[in-house]
Amino acid sequence: TRCAVTLTPAAVITTGDLTLTTEWLGAWTAWTPPTPGAFRDTPLLRVTGAGPGTTLRWRLTAAASIPGVAVSDVTTQVFLGACGGTPLSTNGYAPTGGLLPGQSVDLCLRVTVATGASSELQGKEITPTLTVTADQIVS
Repeated sequence: TRCAVTLTPAAVITTGDLTLTTEWLGAWTAWTPPTPGAFRDTPLLRVTGAGPGTTLRWRLTAAASIPGVAVSDVTTQVFLGACGGTPLSTNGYAPTGGLLPGQSVDLCLRVTVATGASSELQGKEITPTLTVTADQIVS
């Protein structure tokens, strides 16, 4: 009896749990809410893909908001690296093939108060929220 065996190249298997670690690279004590017609930038936030034993490649997305404040009065924008540089796309960020396990990305959040902001905003606390997400990239 004869038996034919066909060998195929091994496939890379991605494993592990994808998690994020974050670290502010500056002091929040220097941040003050902007006045009408002005903006303020947060310190840089370093986001790192982590997870025990992971080989997963990932894409970073981020969404900013200011709870309890009208978008017409206060807007937010997330940048890759320093504020005012490259805006983070709504599709997120990852180089071709995705971010490597352990790779970091720095983000900056800009908060702008409209020139004609409502007087209701005066004396109101402006507390920005930045939600970052890592999604696995399947190649």
